Amino acid sequence: MYTEDIKERKAIRINFTYPRSEEFDFESRIENIDFDKECQLDLDSGNGFVISSPQNTNKKEMKNENGIYSYKFGRKIGDGSPFSDRYSCECGATQGKVYRNTMCPICRKKVKYVSDNFNMFGWIVLKDKYHMIHPKFYETINYILGNSQYNTDRKKMKGTKLENILNFSPEVDADGKISECKFKPDKEPFYGIGMMAFYDRFDEIMNYYLKLNPKKKPYYDELMANRNIVFTHCIPVFTTHLRPSDVRDEYMCYEPSNAMYNMINKHVHAVNKDTRRLNRDVTMKNMNLYKAQKKYMELVNTIITNLQGKKGNLRMLIGGRYNYSCRAVIRQNSTLRCDQVILPYVELVTCMEQVIINILMRTYNISPSDAYEIWSNARSTKDRRVTQILDALIKNSCNGEGIPIIINRNP
Repeated sequence: MYTEDIKERKAIRINFTYPRSEEFDFESRIENIDFDKECQLDLDSGNGFVISSPQNTNKKEMKNENGIYSYKFGRKIGDGSPFSDRYSCECGATQGKVYRNTMCPICRKKVKYVSDNFNMFGWIVLKDKYHMIHPKFYETINYILGNSQYNTDRKKMKGTKLENILNFSPEVDADGKISECKFKPDKEPFYGIGMMAFYDRFDEIMNYYLKLNPKKKPYYDELMANRNIVFTHCIPVFTTHLRPSDVRDEYMCYEPSNAMYNMINKHVHAVNKDTRRLNRDVTMKNMNLYKAQKKYMELVNTIITNLQGKKGNLRMLIGGRYNYSCRAVIRQNSTLRCDQVILPYVELVTCMEQVIINILMRTYNISPSDAYEIWSNARSTKDRRVTQILDALIKNSCNGEGIPIIINRNP
C-alpha cells in the first residue's frame, strides 16, 4: 500500500502489502552486469583488488597476496592461524580474540567479531586495448551466428561460427608476414580473424549475420541495447570460501574452478605482457585471448551446472527434508484467501505430531508413551481428543488466522 501527502510531508512513506496494490504494479527484473563498472565500484569500496600475479599452483604462490588464492579473501583452514581474522578492528591491523573490545592504535576502532566477507572479489583485468566477451552475450552472439559445417581445425565437422571467427587462423608467407585467412567456408566471410579483429568489426559482423537470419532480430536488438557492456576488460574472481584449496604433503587439493581461474589468469597476463616481435605478438595475443575466453565460458557453465537442478548446491543446501511433513492433492477452493489452505485431518495430525503429544501429556497427565499411542491411533481412526486439540490450535494461533505452514510444490 502506498500513501503520500505532499502538502503535510516532504517524505514519502511506502509500505508493501501482499499480494498486490490497487495503485501500483510490482515486477522483478534481471539486469545485465557491467563488469568494468562493478570492478571499479569494488576497488573504490575496498571490497575488491586487482589480481596482478600470474599465479602458479604451488605452495609459495598460494601465499601471494595479489593472486587468486590471496588472503584478502579471508583466512582458510589450512592457514597458520585460520580464524584470527574473526576478531578484527576496522583497518585490520589488530586481529585476534585476545584483543576483543580493545582499541586499535591505528584506526582507533574497537576490535569486534566479524564474519567472512563474501562480497570480496578479485579482478583479473585486461589492458584497455584488449577485450573479452561478456559470458551472457557470448551465448546470444553464438545463437545469432549459428552452427558451421567446419570446426576451427578446418575439418568438415560441426562447430560454431563464433568459434571459427574467434580462433585466429592467419596465412603466413615466406617472409613471416601474416594476412587474413584465405580459407572461407560458405557464408563465413569472417573465418579466423581472431578476437581482436572481432572487437573492431563487431557491428559489421552482427549486421551481416542478421541479414542471413532476420528472425533472430529480437536477440540482435537486445544485444545492441546492451552494446556498451558486450565487451569487458574485467573478470570477477569470487571468494576462496566458495572454492576451497589446500596443500597437504606437497600435493594440492582444490575445487575445480580454481584450475580454470588459474588458466584464465595466465592467459590474461600473457596478453597484457608487452613484446617486441610484432607479427608473433598479434598471433600470440589473439590465441591467448581466445583460450582465456573459452576457459571463461567453461568456468561459467561449470558454476551454472553446480547450482542448477535437484542435485545443485542451492537445492542441496536449502532443499533438505523436513522432520514433519506430508503430501496432499492440491485442489482449488474459491472460499479461501490466496494465503489460506485447508488440510485433511490425517495430514494435520501428522504435521502436528510433537505439539499434539505434548498437549496430551500435560492435559491428561499421562506418560509420553501413552500420549504417543493415542496420537498414533488417531492417524487411522479419528480421535475426539486429538480433534479438539487441533480445533483449539487453529482457533488460537496467529490471532485466529490459523496454524502457519510451509507449502512446497514437488519436485
